[in-house]
Amino acid sequence: METDCYLNLMLGAVFLSICCGACNDGENVEPEETHASDSIDSDSNFDSDTGTDGDTDTDADTATDMATDSEADTDSNSDSDSGTEDECIHPEVVKDCQDGYCRIPAGCYIHGSPATEPCRGNNKEKQTKVMLTRDFIIAQTETTQEQWDAFGFPNPSSGDLSPEHPVGLVNWYETLVYLNAMSKRDGLQPCYDLSGCQGIFAAGMPNSDLEFTCHYDVRLFPSIYECPGWRLPTRAEWSYAARAGTLTATYNGDLTTGVNDGCIFDATLESIAWHCGNTDCVMQSGLKQPNAWGLFDMLGNVFEWTNDEYDGWSIAHQDLEITDPIGPEEISSMHGVMGGASMSLPTCHARASSWVGLHIAFPDFGFRAARTLVPGEWPF
Repeated sequence: METDCYLNLMLGAVFLSICCGACNDGENVEPEETHASDSIDSDSNFDSDTGTDGDTDTDADTATDMATDSEADTDSNSDSDSGTEDECIHPEVVKDCQDGYCRIPAGCYIHGSPATEPCRGNNKEKQTKVMLTRDFIIAQTETTQEQWDAFGFPNPSSGDLSPEHPVGLVNWYETLVYLNAMSKRDGLQPCYDLSGCQGIFAAGMPNSDLEFTCHYDVRLFPSIYECPGWRLPTRAEWSYAARAGTLTATYNGDLTTGVNDGCIFDATLESIAWHCGNTDCVMQSGLKQPNAWGLFDMLGNVFEWTNDEYDGWSIAHQDLEITDPIGPEEISSMHGVMGGASMSLPTCHARASSWVGLHIAFPDFGFRAARTLVPGEWPF
């Protein structure tokens, strides 16, 4: 057990050393390829949000425009759609969960972080108004090994192999296999075409010639929000769900640690997240306090894959307002944006706006399922 945890931390340190190459200038980091094959893409490009940002953008002005429904409706003389253009109307945050999933209503939130937030990414976290126009449900916890095993899939996880722990060492495409299986089980149309994928599924062999991957656009819908089946949350949905109406670094307030503090205790995180200051292993899902939506472990423990492709595209690079973002149109060698940081990174990276774009899997890479709700479908 201790050996496995030590290995995970060493792999995390390697991951951090790659990612933090981008700390100083915010540019893409492209490590050397370790394999080359006609059938398997072995690129392991990373783009990290690590670092601090000295940009003077319009973050403060953007953030002050956000309001909740209760705040926005206090003027009885205003029109019913008052503020929808000039303000970001966040719905009231109410826990609405059933059978391990929580409903997240459509609304607006502020994506990114203020320029003063510790560990803020260079040019990657400009505060942006994001409007999500569809309700969705998302799993209360990271997908567990028990849930993964229920489909008869081989378990690629390393470290603690137990039913309650998150499944790990899965790449972006492997999560889609699981999500398509969920759709098939529930009689829903799948969101992804994986018929032409190659490699060995869930073998736990990242960045090798045998890694499971697909060399084409697997998305079956022009907009992933239109898919009725199970899928990864978009980067915007994940951030909206993680923040739960807050503008601070975490849904429990701002961090007390900084970029140079490493792995130390943080009073804000202690009750809500596993990070390298309070564990040296990936931990069981759902042991810390959830956010106001009812979601556990949105920060720390394992990085979580989102649906967005990554080729340098970022919500922060778009206009100051954006609706239902889905990421770049073209597929890339990174194949995924991840949020929430993990237990192998320095404490100050466990923030709602923390993210990386990459392709290969590490032991502390997991995911959680999401699905667009049809009006009238909830509660089940």
